[in-house]
Amino acid sequence: MTLFKLALRFLKKDWRHMVFVAAPLFPALLILCTAWVQYISYDEDIYLSAYSPWDYILFDGSAQISVQRYNEKNQNLTERTVEKIKEQAEVTDISVMKTHETELTASPELREYLVEFYNKKTEEGISRKEMMANQKGWINGLERLEKTGKYTAIVVGTEGAFLDYILHDQPIVQGEFDQEKFLSGDYALTAGAVDTELASLPAGAQVEIAGKNLEIMTVAQVASNFFCGANSPDAEFNLIYCVPLETFDQMFPGQAYRQATVNIKEGKEKSFEAFLSQYQESVNTGIGFRSKGEYRENFYTARLNEVLAFFIIGTVILAAGLINYGNILLTKIIVEKREFAVYESLGMTVGQLKKLLITEGLLQGGVLLLILIPSVFLITWPGVPVWFSQMGSWCMVYRYSLLPLWIAAMILVLMSVLIPLLGLAAVRKGTIHDRMGIRE
Repeated sequence: MTLFKLALRFLKKDWRHMVFVAAPLFPALLILCTAWVQYISYDEDIYLSAYSPWDYILFDGSAQISVQRYNEKNQNLTERTVEKIKEQAEVTDISVMKTHETELTASPELREYLVEFYNKKTEEGISRKEMMANQKGWINGLERLEKTGKYTAIVVGTEGAFLDYILHDQPIVQGEFDQEKFLSGDYALTAGAVDTELASLPAGAQVEIAGKNLEIMTVAQVASNFFCGANSPDAEFNLIYCVPLETFDQMFPGQAYRQATVNIKEGKEKSFEAFLSQYQESVNTGIGFRSKGEYRENFYTARLNEVLAFFIIGTVILAAGLINYGNILLTKIIVEKREFAVYESLGMTVGQLKKLLITEGLLQGGVLLLILIPSVFLITWPGVPVWFSQMGSWCMVYRYSLLPLWIAAMILVLMSVLIPLLGLAAVRKGTIHDRMGIRE
């Protein structure tokens, strides 16, 4: 009888225990692996490219938070402030944006198109107007357009990073951008009243703003986070027109900046933020700023919050299963205390006895892993992508990993070795006669 055969005999006798242990481990690992795949599939670069494609964004104090209405009359973020920031050695480039709300009258064609667009049933059998029923300001704006043809336009004067963001990070629906023509001041980019559909003037159409005729060059979908702060209630339903900054200043002279973007040299965050904080506190208290680092922290927090409950549930179940496995290993050694003493009395050395228990523990752990690894893989490999397809998250890139399974496997192997050795040290106290229950 070899040590391996002896260990195998013990395993055959205790196979029911393995099924009992695998029962909680299997669902725990399914939960953890699925949550882990979701966690690592949230893509930081995609998130930051949408929310903070620049290092810092500065804004007028009235645009501090998304629900706070931007006050166009403020003169906080001025050219002087922008020039002061541009002078800092850390800064590599800076771009600015101005906005102004103005009332326009839609042409009969645009009026008819927008009314039909929002009242037409979608594939889901509900109109876009009905989808927005809980946003009263938006509904009032559309109804005003239906009755009078008047609507609120948000005219945006922009350059640099903001313009690049529209052209490169947002979907272009119609038209082609020609920078030379655009900078001439005779053209505008436009976006509709919702950021997921085409609801605006088509490319090639004409619009008059502040007495100036402009041709629509490009139609884009502009995300709602394009602006810092909120627009006025009258502008909940709006059309956006982007023009060069110089053209904007001709239309609406004296308007201060709504927001600005700043990119800095790598590794200069601390010194630049120290300057911004000091400048904000002592020179211009009417401005605010956010860094890419803040958005990055928001991403980490939001990503963890999405899966935290699953991690907790899976970890608790996994811990219960591992504790159960450890109890089985330890209980088995205590029960077989007398049998081990008999082996020693027949000539088995302590080293051989340790080798027997290690072999037995590894066989038990190996059987568990032979059950768990294929079963978890066969369910998660085809199943998780199907689940992901139902999530529809915009900032996810599917990445498959079974890291929780491999960590659990290492823990099982360590437990299969260490617990038998620790248990043997505990039950070998006393003489062989005492452990065999023989009185001299």
